[in-house]
Amino acid sequence: MLPKISPTIRHTLPDYVALLITFFIGVGVSYIHPFERPFRPDDLDISHPHYNDWVPNGVVISVVLIVPPVVMALFWAVRVGLDRMGWIPLSNVTSPVRPNRGNVASFAKDLHWFMLGLLFSLATTKLFTDFLKNWAGRLRPDFLGRCLWNATLNACTGDTETIREGRRSFPSGHTSSMFAGMGFLSIWMAGWFGVLRNWREREVSVEEDESDGMESAVEEEFGKGWKGVLILVPLLPAFYVGISRTQQYVHHPSDVAFGGAMGFLISLLFYRLFYDRTGRPKSFSIRVPARRLW
Repeated sequence: MLPKISPTIRHTLPDYVALLITFFIGVGVSYIHPFERPFRPDDLDISHPHYNDWVPNGVVISVVLIVPPVVMALFWAVRVGLDRMGWIPLSNVTSPVRPNRGNVASFAKDLHWFMLGLLFSLATTKLFTDFLKNWAGRLRPDFLGRCLWNATLNACTGDTETIREGRRSFPSGHTSSMFAGMGFLSIWMAGWFGVLRNWREREVSVEEDESDGMESAVEEEFGKGWKGVLILVPLLPAFYVGISRTQQYVHHPSDVAFGGAMGFLISLLFYRLFYDRTGRPKSFSIRVPARRLW
């Protein structure tokens, strides 16, 4: 008799297999030699000096893997804490946390889906980024600084790997990874605050208007503007990394713009796959009739 498999493992096993395949394909693609575009030694567009990375790749990886789940955990802790202190009852707000769900098991399930969506965003972004880098073979603005052109030999004399990386300008990998990771967090926060829902999906409470005795439906909110600011904050380090890549002459502005847009769109795709517009993981979602506001 086959051992009993939990529904969570049974339903997510194909995702984990696909995630591993995507990751390893992405790693393999990164080792493919890029297309070698011809160049002129007097081309000013690729004649900028070559510097060491201001933001090393290891820092980017650490940020996108650690910061999003830590922020998510803080949101859960603060929300449940406010409820237990009686300041903002969970039944009166529109976050994914609900009464009787503020426990370790529920948080662990939500964290599981959060990390699955985040890792898919990062792995898929890496795969597409490295594929496009090798296919485009665009020269970096500091290519000649990497090449160390020798007019006598009529060839580059720099380090082979450094020259190879100099041919992988488009799109920016640092920027695409940051926008995939921090963008996923930003979108998750928008879902948490109910920003992604349409008006028919809003939770409302019915109050009686003292002036005419009529009942009116109102949504209880505790301010609006601060939510927008908080949602956009995770994108600041992503913008910083992207702009720094142009200041360092490692990328052209179009490399950064395309990489950022691609990373953010991929994160949006995987958020919508794992979460609904109310900010709840789809595995926990239930369909309910939409309530009218009239």
